[in-house]
Amino acid sequence: MPGMDSSVLVKIEEVSDAVKAAGQSLPQRNAAIARLEKECEAKSGDICAVVRLFSGGRYDLYHYRRYTDIRLVFAPEYTIAFFGKERDSISYLRYA
Repeated sequence: MPGMDSSVLVKIEEVSDAVKAAGQSLPQRNAAIARLEKECEAKSGDICAVVRLFSGGRYDLYHYRRYTDIRLVFAPEYTIAFFGKERDSISYLRYA
């Protein structure tokens, strides 16, 4: 469908030590997070985002694979397609 995309989480990597080693101030940690995300995207080609967990006690790097060509495909099981097609069910006969 045009204009839609789907992101699928493919990997989670703990980066708490790298973020906390950058320093205690918020600008230092934000710079470390931006650097980690940029390096990850350059290395893997995926969309990467650092997620802060437990009020900053843990930082995880999420790797997302983005799909832009989304198509919906549906194929029912064979037995479901023929449900209700019995000969004696003439009142509510369903066609497959």
